[in-house]
Amino acid sequence: MIIGNKYLKELYDYKNENLALSQLLEYLKFKNEGFMKELYNNPINLDLCNEDELIFLTIASAIIEYKLLLSELDVPLWVSDERLFLEHPYFCPKRYTGYDKFRLRYTSPPSFKVRNVYFDVYSLTRV
Repeated sequence: MIIGNKYLKELYDYKNENLALSQLLEYLKFKNEGFMKELYNNPINLDLCNEDELIFLTIASAIIEYKLLLSELDVPLWVSDERLFLEHPYFCPKRYTGYDKFRLRYTSPPSFKVRNVYFDVYSLTRV
Protein backbone atom coordinates (compact mmCIF):
# COMPACT_ATOMS: atom_id res chain seq x y z
CA MET A 1 0.00 0.00 0.00
CA ILE A 2 1.85 2.99 -1.30
CA ILE A 3 -0.71 5.80 -1.66
CA GLY A 4 1.50 8.75 -0.75
CA ASN A 5 -1.27 11.27 -0.10
CA LYS A 6 -2.16 10.95 3.59
CA TYR A 7 -5.82 11.93 3.11
CA LEU A 8 -6.42 9.53 0.23
CA LYS A 9 -4.55 6.79 2.09
CA GLU A 10 -6.81 7.34 5.09
CA LEU A 11 -9.90 7.13 2.86
CA TYR A 12 -8.57 4.01 1.16
CA ASP A 13 -8.18 2.37 4.58
CA TYR A 14 -11.87 2.93 5.49
CA LYS A 15 -13.68 -0.38 5.74
CA ASN A 16 -16.81 1.13 4.18
CA GLU A 17 -16.32 2.44 0.62
CA ASN A 18 -19.49 4.57 0.73
CA LEU A 19 -18.29 6.27 3.90
CA ALA A 20 -14.88 6.90 2.32
CA LEU A 21 -16.45 8.47 -0.78
CA SER A 22 -18.79 10.57 1.37
CA GLN A 23 -15.80 11.87 3.31
CA LEU A 24 -14.01 12.65 0.03
CA LEU A 25 -17.06 14.64 -1.10
CA GLU A 26 -17.04 16.54 2.18
CA TYR A 27 -13.35 17.43 1.78
CA LEU A 28 -14.07 18.72 -1.71
CA LYS A 29 -17.29 20.54 -0.90
CA PHE A 30 -15.76 22.50 1.95
CA LYS A 31 -12.35 22.75 0.24
CA ASN A 32 -10.66 21.34 3.34
CA GLU A 33 -7.38 23.24 3.50
CA GLY A 34 -5.21 20.27 4.46
CA PHE A 35 -6.80 18.01 1.85
CA MET A 36 -6.50 20.59 -0.91
CA LYS A 37 -2.82 21.29 -0.12
CA GLU A 38 -2.06 17.58 -0.07
CA LEU A 39 -3.96 17.05 -3.34
CA TYR A 40 -1.85 19.62 -5.19
CA ASN A 41 1.47 19.36 -3.38
CA ASN A 42 1.80 15.61 -2.92
CA PRO A 43 1.20 13.91 -6.28
CA ILE A 44 0.65 10.16 -6.18
CA ASN A 45 3.21 7.92 -7.82
CA LEU A 46 0.88 5.46 -9.52
CA ASP A 47 3.83 3.18 -10.35
CA LEU A 48 4.03 2.29 -6.66
CA CYS A 49 0.31 1.56 -6.16
CA ASN A 50 -1.14 -1.94 -6.08
CA GLU A 51 -4.23 -2.96 -8.06
CA ASP A 52 -6.72 -2.28 -5.24
CA GLU A 53 -5.24 1.16 -4.65
CA LEU A 54 -5.47 1.95 -8.36
CA ILE A 55 -9.14 0.97 -8.38
CA PHE A 56 -9.85 3.22 -5.40
CA LEU A 57 -7.82 6.07 -6.89
CA THR A 58 -9.67 5.72 -10.20
CA ILE A 59 -13.02 6.12 -8.46
CA ALA A 60 -11.69 8.97 -6.30
CA SER A 61 -10.06 10.74 -9.25
CA ALA A 62 -13.36 10.78 -11.16
CA ILE A 63 -15.02 12.54 -8.23
CA ILE A 64 -12.05 14.83 -7.61
CA GLU A 65 -11.83 15.97 -11.23
CA TYR A 66 -15.59 16.47 -11.50
CA LYS A 67 -15.83 18.53 -8.32
CA LEU A 68 -12.70 20.61 -9.05
CA LEU A 69 -13.92 21.45 -12.55
CA LEU A 70 -17.32 22.48 -11.15
CA SER A 71 -15.48 24.78 -8.73
CA GLU A 72 -13.35 26.11 -11.61
CA LEU A 73 -10.16 24.91 -9.91
CA ASP A 74 -7.11 23.39 -11.56
CA VAL A 75 -6.99 19.61 -11.63
CA PRO A 76 -3.71 18.08 -10.42
CA LEU A 77 -1.91 16.27 -13.25
CA TRP A 78 -1.86 12.87 -11.55
CA VAL A 79 -5.70 12.86 -11.45
CA SER A 80 -5.80 12.74 -15.25
CA ASP A 81 -3.32 9.87 -15.63
CA GLU A 82 -4.48 7.41 -18.29
CA ARG A 83 -3.87 4.49 -15.92
CA LEU A 84 -6.79 5.65 -13.81
CA PHE A 85 -9.33 3.71 -15.87
CA LEU A 86 -11.38 0.64 -14.98
CA GLU A 87 -11.68 -2.22 -17.44
CA HIS A 88 -15.19 -3.05 -16.23
CA PRO A 89 -17.78 -0.37 -15.47
CA TYR A 90 -18.12 0.63 -11.83
CA PHE A 91 -21.55 1.83 -10.68
CA CYS A 92 -22.26 3.49 -7.37
CA PRO A 93 -24.54 2.49 -5.84
CA LYS A 94 -24.18 -1.06 -7.05
CA ARG A 95 -27.90 -1.78 -6.92
CA TYR A 96 -28.71 0.06 -10.17
CA THR A 97 -31.01 -1.68 -12.61
CA GLY A 98 -30.07 -2.35 -16.21
CA TYR A 99 -31.92 0.77 -17.37
CA ASP A 100 -30.20 2.93 -14.75
CA LYS A 101 -26.80 1.63 -15.83
CA PHE A 102 -27.63 2.31 -19.48
CA ARG A 103 -28.77 5.85 -18.64
CA LEU A 104 -25.69 6.62 -16.56
CA ARG A 105 -23.32 5.41 -19.26
CA TYR A 106 -24.75 7.99 -21.66
CA THR A 107 -25.55 10.89 -19.34
CA SER A 108 -22.49 10.94 -17.07
CA PRO A 109 -20.00 13.81 -17.33
CA PRO A 110 -16.68 13.12 -19.07
CA SER A 111 -14.81 12.91 -15.73
CA PHE A 112 -16.68 9.67 -15.09
CA LYS A 113 -17.02 8.26 -18.60
CA VAL A 114 -13.30 8.48 -19.34
CA ARG A 115 -12.60 6.27 -16.30
CA ASN A 116 -15.55 3.87 -16.74
CA VAL A 117 -16.89 5.02 -13.34
CA TYR A 118 -20.55 5.96 -13.03
CA PHE A 119 -22.40 7.90 -10.33
CA ASP A 120 -25.73 9.60 -10.36
CA VAL A 121 -24.42 13.17 -10.39
CA TYR A 122 -27.33 14.32 -8.24
CA SER A 123 -26.23 11.96 -5.47
CA LEU A 124 -22.86 13.72 -5.43
CA THR A 125 -24.46 17.06 -4.59
CA ARG A 126 -26.29 15.87 -1.47
CA VAL A 127 -23.21 16.11 0.73
